Amino acid sequence: MELNDVKKGLCTLKLNSISKVEDDPLLIKTTFSILDFNCSGNGDIVSKEIAVEASPTLKGKPLLAVYSPNTNTVDEPNDHLNDHGEQEKNDRYGNEYIGTNSIAIGTALEGGYITTITDEDGNEEEVLACDFYLWADRNVEILQLINEIYEQGIDLYSSCEYYFSNYEINDGIRSIKSPLVFSGHCCLGSGENNSKKVPPAYDSSKMISFNKKLNKAIYNQLNNKSENNDSDLNIKNSKMEGDNMAEPTKMFKKNCELSFDDIRSQIYMNLKDIMSEDEYYDSYITECYNNYFVLSCWNDSSHKYFKINYTKNDTSVSINYEDKAEVQLYQEWKEIPEVQNSLNEKTQELTKANEKVTELEKQLNEKEKTIESLNKKIDSTNTEKTEIETKFNDVTDKLTSLNSMVENMKPIVDEYNKEQFEKELNEMKSTYEKKFNSVNALEKFETDEVQELIKKALNNNEEGKNAITSLNKMVVDSITFDEETESETKPIKELCSKQENLIPNDSFEARYGF
Repeated sequence: MELNDVKKGLCTLKLNSISKVEDDPLLIKTTFSILDFNCSGNGDIVSKEIAVEASPTLKGKPLLAVYSPNTNTVDEPNDHLNDHGEQEKNDRYGNEYIGTNSIAIGTALEGGYITTITDEDGNEEEVLACDFYLWADRNVEILQLINEIYEQGIDLYSSCEYYFSNYEINDGIRSIKSPLVFSGHCCLGSGENNSKKVPPAYDSSKMISFNKKLNKAIYNQLNNKSENNDSDLNIKNSKMEGDNMAEPTKMFKKNCELSFDDIRSQIYMNLKDIMSEDEYYDSYITECYNNYFVLSCWNDSSHKYFKINYTKNDTSVSINYEDKAEVQLYQEWKEIPEVQNSLNEKTQELTKANEKVTELEKQLNEKEKTIESLNKKIDSTNTEKTEIETKFNDVTDKLTSLNSMVENMKPIVDEYNKEQFEKELNEMKSTYEKKFNSVNALEKFETDEVQELIKKALNNNEEGKNAITSLNKMVVDSITFDEETESETKPIKELCSKQENLIPNDSFEARYGF
């Protein structure tokens, strides 16, 4: 499957469960339901057979996230997850490609598998699922946010990317064919902390359960695990002679060095002994280098950053906490000619896109008039209109979502039209029920023929007019007259002195009273 011939697709997954890995406290096992086998919100269908065939390609693929850090207080945080973060980039040879600014927070160690989940309505549904392993000591703030999302009962959706080259389109639905290769898996914004919610393609794809709180206690587990292992080793080695004990220890020290993960772990252990409990749990390591690290500390209402030196030998780390120095991150921006040229081109493209936005906004204004008439309970439609217009002006990559927004309003229009039809139908039925009842023809009114004519009478066309005429004719035909009985009173006869011009002979209407 050549890269030039493949297409990229998106499907959503949801986090099913999270649990710790007993043998490795730095790994948090998670389970996502990737996709079901129905039509997605993107109009794609991946069959069960294709999903099973492609499931091994999930192995080794990263779990990703685009994270917006908290810029507010701890009590009212505003950090949140975003979408895939796709953007146009240039490779080192100047060629454009679509890249992302997401970061990896875990990976899949095995391929996917078929399992059964229960949806919100209690129905069982088959899905493709996969186990991912989060790195508990990296990007702690993201894992803490995921934990908070779950504890608040918010569904955490994610989106899976895949590549394919073959497909069929029937009735607007694209059926993905083999081969299909899964690429990456990105956690989506779920409306946490009043942020924007990124809609998924599959309703069944969201987090189902979460049973592991994430915090720096992981390093305590590491410490306890290390102590327990040492204790077990001492018990076993107490049965051995001294010479037999020393050699494995020497080999271990000789062949092993401290990695940055080991260094960070031992730094946290040192900090726990030096800092108070509140200080310790309100701080975390942001960067770690060969001879110093940067520690972020929460101070009442803001974060402060300190540079702290450390020294290490083969197996241990010591920190110089007393000589810590407060630091701040600075960035320098430089103009690159190639980037400027590319920016100019993008500006021109943006101008053209804005013109298209203007045309689409005209269409949007017409649609919003319909929306305003259907949503009488909305407090302010002008605010909603301004918000939609702002989104179209500021985010050009969302132009394609306009038709989707209009399509989403169709159920509301259909519901409104249905209510209007039922209302008019009931009024029409009530009117003709009274007419038929007035001529003692209620049984005729209840026939299928009359009921069908009443429905046709609602049409504003020739068929509707004919139906009304037929109904009125039925009412007239249903009128019955009782035979006149002879009046007991004698009629009064009066003679007229003149009989001219009483009834014109040439007037049929006047003669019969029409």
